[in-house]
Amino acid sequence: MERVQQIAKLKGKTMNDIANHIGIAHRSLYSRLKSPKLTTLIQIADFLNVDVIELIEPTSDYAHFYSDGEWLGVRKK
Repeated sequence: MERVQQIAKLKGKTMNDIANHIGIAHRSLYSRLKSPKLTTLIQIADFLNVDVIELIEPTSDYAHFYSDGEWLGVRKK
């Protein structure tokens, strides 16, 4: 899930950091993110200190909005 990578980078974390936090191998994290369970997203969101919705890529009509690095939510483009 590309969105998780983007947020992790913004937070100064790596995908390896996330995998270690939830107790799985780096490769397993990528497999889980292809079709993630809510519990996995909650663990990642907790580690990155974000809302779960911030980890989910919106449809093409919508986008995540930020101001000074603070997430403002998902809005119509």
